[in-house]
Amino acid sequence: MITAHPIAAQAASRADAIALIDGAAAITYGQWLAEIQTMASRIDAHLPRDGLPIVLPAASTYETLTTFWAALMTRHPVALLSPHLPAEGMQSARDSLIRYHTMQDKKEFRDHSQSDLDIAEDAPATFIWTSGSAGQPKIVVHTWRQLAASAAAMNTHLRASASDNWLWSLPFFHVSGLGIVLRAALAGGMLLIPPSEMSLEKKFRRYQPRFASLVAAQLDRLLEVAPETLSTCRAILCGGGAFSPALCVRAAHLPLVMSYGLTETGAAVTATPPGDMSNSGLALPHARIRTADDGTIEIQADSLMLGYFECDMVSKSLTADGWFRTTDLGHLDNKGNLAVIGRSDTIFISGGENIDPIEIETHLKALPHITDAVVVGVPHPRFGMRPVAFVQTPNLEEEALTTALKERLPKFKIPDAFLPMPPLESGQLKPSRAVLAGLVPQHWF
Repeated sequence: MITAHPIAAQAASRADAIALIDGAAAITYGQWLAEIQTMASRIDAHLPRDGLPIVLPAASTYETLTTFWAALMTRHPVALLSPHLPAEGMQSARDSLIRYHTMQDKKEFRDHSQSDLDIAEDAPATFIWTSGSAGQPKIVVHTWRQLAASAAAMNTHLRASASDNWLWSLPFFHVSGLGIVLRAALAGGMLLIPPSEMSLEKKFRRYQPRFASLVAAQLDRLLEVAPETLSTCRAILCGGGAFSPALCVRAAHLPLVMSYGLTETGAAVTATPPGDMSNSGLALPHARIRTADDGTIEIQADSLMLGYFECDMVSKSLTADGWFRTTDLGHLDNKGNLAVIGRSDTIFISGGENIDPIEIETHLKALPHITDAVVVGVPHPRFGMRPVAFVQTPNLEEEALTTALKERLPKFKIPDAFLPMPPLESGQLKPSRAVLAGLVPQHWF
């Protein structure tokens, strides 16, 4: 089945409405559709409509976004890769797709007539790599129908309309950054594309967004240097990991929307009303949530992925009754609100005892001046594995942290070392446990 291309649909009824602000330039839906059609014509002139993905280094730019929409118009899914990958990493990611097209020689394209103004609903639309925060990244495939279901559900929750604008504040190659683009397009709102070199606080100050999406580190930064720039927001979508209690207290006056979702679910499947930071909220209209007997969160959703791509095949595993089993742990209150309490795939054994890093992190984040914490297991000659904590704090006082945790945790769960949290790499939304574990000096013990 096919459906109307969202930019074409907006241009048909609101051609003169502003679709986006690129830096300082305003571009209408009519103008943008013409650019998309031109690019689609060039793709058609150069590539067969064989359904193979076009690999796109996904910088958050107008040019990249135009290519994305044009590719979908020509029935090509798009593999969104981080533009920050080194050459070897970029090639490795491409090779994992086995068969693909690139846009490297786009200057050789020639114009060709293009009349299609629709998108294939149930064919693959995007290939997105998971963050790999707890292991090797996987390639997740979604159809347009699944992506649109996620964006439409969040728009309904936020009561978004064509009069709203959206700051493109998260990377395009993450499902959360893609979600911003899709929500703006489906609502007919205005997408704000700031220059990449502009600081976060300047982006908020110049563009005065009504909707934005932030991870904890971004919110912490804005509250520290430019809290007044958040005043224009009607809602601030929050994800990418738990927010510390200290950060929640500082942000209590803001319309934060706490959410829970995965790359596999096309972004959020639960959300709170703006200003409610007590949990991760109720299931959105397109999703259903339950927890298994062991506390594992399970999901059914119209946005659930087509599957994982591996060895030229797309597949996914569901429970016998059709639910997707995550690696996250949580519980539902009597109203159906979800609280996420940990991950089953991060637990390790130390001296015969189970250690859940999330439990330790929760206690660390509850301490004053700790804005983020990640605990990893590292090899130990006697106990097999021992916890080491990376913490984000102005003053790292290991003895004080140890003393504070002794009041909250049994001795065997207290980290053997506390290290400063390294800065996130460009485009990274949350720390990688595997990378952090590799930063612990060899022979530490």
